[in-house]
Amino acid sequence: MPCPSLESLFLPSLNQSTNYFPALTGVRACAAYVVFLTHFNPFLEFGWPWQLAHEGNSGVTVFFVLSGFLIAYRYAERIAVSRQWLATYIRNRVARIYPLYFLLTALTFAFIEMDPVYDIMGRWAGYVASDKAVAMALNFTLTRAFFENFKFTGIPQGWTLTVEECFYFLAPVLLLGLVRTRHRWALLLAYGVALLGIGCALVVWAPHKLSFFASYNFMLTYTFFGRCGEFLCGMALAFFVHRRADRVATLRPAYYTWMGLVWMALCVIGGAIVNPTTESPVSYSPAGLVLNNLLLPVGIAVFFLGLLWEDTRVRRLLETRVFDLLGKSSYAFYLVHMGIFSRLLDLHVTRHYGFHFVFMLGLSVVLYRYVEKPLHKLLVVRSKTLKRSVLAQ
Repeated sequence: MPCPSLESLFLPSLNQSTNYFPALTGVRACAAYVVFLTHFNPFLEFGWPWQLAHEGNSGVTVFFVLSGFLIAYRYAERIAVSRQWLATYIRNRVARIYPLYFLLTALTFAFIEMDPVYDIMGRWAGYVASDKAVAMALNFTLTRAFFENFKFTGIPQGWTLTVEECFYFLAPVLLLGLVRTRHRWALLLAYGVALLGIGCALVVWAPHKLSFFASYNFMLTYTFFGRCGEFLCGMALAFFVHRRADRVATLRPAYYTWMGLVWMALCVIGGAIVNPTTESPVSYSPAGLVLNNLLLPVGIAVFFLGLLWEDTRVRRLLETRVFDLLGKSSYAFYLVHMGIFSRLLDLHVTRHYGFHFVFMLGLSVVLYRYVEKPLHKLLVVRSKTLKRSVLAQ
C-alpha cells in the first residue's frame, strides 16, 4: 500500500455512509487526548492550572454522549423485536470493543503477576489469591465498575466500559419505548429519573459485599445509573436530528458550534472551581456532579449539532483523513495510554509526558490497523458465516 502524502492527510475523509459522521469520529480523538491530559497532568503543583487540566476527565462525558447519539441514530429506525435482530446487535457491539480489551487486559494481568511493580495502581502486591481471582473475573466480564474497590484494577481507565456495556444492553429496550411514542422528551426524562432511582436503591438496599454500589458518589461517578443522563442526552440529539434529516452543513454562522464550545468550557471551568483541588478518592463534589452529569452533556450535544449542521473550520479539520484515522484509533489509544505500557516507559525509557503521548499515538494506530480492525472484521464475518450455515441445515 503506497504511503499517503502529507497533503492528502488533510483532505476530507472519503467515507460517505449516511450513518457515519467524520467530524464526530475526529471528536473521539480529541476526547481521548483530553483524558490523557488528566492522567498525565503536566502541572506538578496542585492549584488552578493543575485543577483545570484535571477536568479533562470531561472527555469521558464526550464519549458517553457520542455513544448515546450513535446508537440511537443508527438503530432507532431498524430496531425489531426478534431474537435474530438482538443477536446481531449484541454481536456487533461485543465485536467492536471486547477483542482488543481482552487481549490488553490479559497482557496487563500477565505482567503484574510476573512483577507487581508493573501495576500502575500499586495494589496487586497486596492482594491474596482470592482478591486476584475476583479482580480478573470482574475485569474480563466488564463488571468491575459496580465495585468501588475493584474499579481501577487491570487497565484503570477501562472502568468506563462497564458503563458503556450497560448502555449497550439497555439501549434496545430504551429505543423500543422511544420509537413507539410521540412524547419522547417526557419519556427520556422518565428514563433518567427511573435509572437514577434504581441506582439510589442499589446504594441503599443492595448488599455491599466487595464494595458493590458502596456510596452515592461512587454510583453517580462510576456507574451507568449515575451517568445515564449523558447517554440519554445523546439519544435526544439523535431524535432531534432525525426529525430534521433534510438539514445538512450550511454556510451560516457557526452558532451551535461556538455556543457548544463556550458551554463546555464554562462547565470545565466551573468543575475546576467546585471539585476537589488535590488528589482525592472523590473526583467530583455534589456541584461538580451536576455540572458533569447534567449540564456538560447539553453543551456537548449542542456542539455535536454544530458539527452536523454547520460548515465551519472546526468541522472541516475534524473531517480530515488524519483526524479520521486518529478518531478510529482513539479506542486503542484510550486503552493503552495509562497502564502497562506507560509503566514500562516510566521504568525503562523515560517519564517525559510528551514522549509518552507520541509513543501511545503510534502504538494506538498500529493496534487499530493490525489488531482491532482485523479482529472486528473476523468476528463479524465468522458470526455471519455460522448463522448462514445454521439456517441452511
